[in-house]
Amino acid sequence: MKKNIFFYICFFSLAILCMMAFAETPGEEVALSPAQSDTPFFERSKKTELGVAYPIKMIKIRDNSLITVPPETPANILYFGQLKLGSPSVSYGVLFDLEGKDKQLWVDVAGNGDYSEVSPQQLYKSEKYPGINVYYSPLPLTFQVKYTYTDHTFEVPIQFELPYLMVAQAGFADYFYLKTRTWFTGTIRGNNDDIQLALVDTNDNGYYNDPSDLIFIDWNYDLNFSPEESKQIKSLRSIKLPSRLKFKFEYMTAPEKIILNKG
Repeated sequence: MKKNIFFYICFFSLAILCMMAFAETPGEEVALSPAQSDTPFFERSKKTELGVAYPIKMIKIRDNSLITVPPETPANILYFGQLKLGSPSVSYGVLFDLEGKDKQLWVDVAGNGDYSEVSPQQLYKSEKYPGINVYYSPLPLTFQVKYTYTDHTFEVPIQFELPYLMVAQAGFADYFYLKTRTWFTGTIRGNNDDIQLALVDTNDNGYYNDPSDLIFIDWNYDLNFSPEESKQIKSLRSIKLPSRLKFKFEYMTAPEKIILNKG
């Protein structure tokens, strides 16, 4: 009887130790690298084809709490728009000069209101909308975005396209649109069957773990990501590789990395 009790104690102790060791084993990490061009294609609705709209208004750029250091310009009044990026979110400003001879913009790259080290980017009038003051930027807007986790901060440049800016039209609000240009790639390590993945911000808000964001898996190993290889994050929680390895996805640390738990 005592032997049986001793056996059960040893058995349960070993089981608890195994469970604790298993629970403490960290998942495998898929490091993500930013890509700044040729975003994998996905279908957009008519409503979202231009990206996210941000209102702009005319403000004085000197002695203004929103502007720590204004850009080098003789103008005192510029159009100003603002967006929030990162986690926790930080406000980033964009200044537009639409009154001068050269139409241009300045980006608050670091989110600190300092435009002194920022070179202006040229704006061009769009010919797609005759009779309407619509502008666009041929160069992407770059913001240095921070994502803070429990023990560290991940910082990465995120780029947006500015395809559309409308001003001074009767009956219309003044605003500009931004579309996310930056996406992230990584490699899932298998047993001789490594596979590439991509993470795409589909709602143009600079986050990469929203339920509607897309994850692409290069199942045919052609180093391209087609719409057929994509799923929304809310739908893709686990995969099985050809080598029969199974992984569960954890997206909370995206866009720095994705955690894969076996099983």
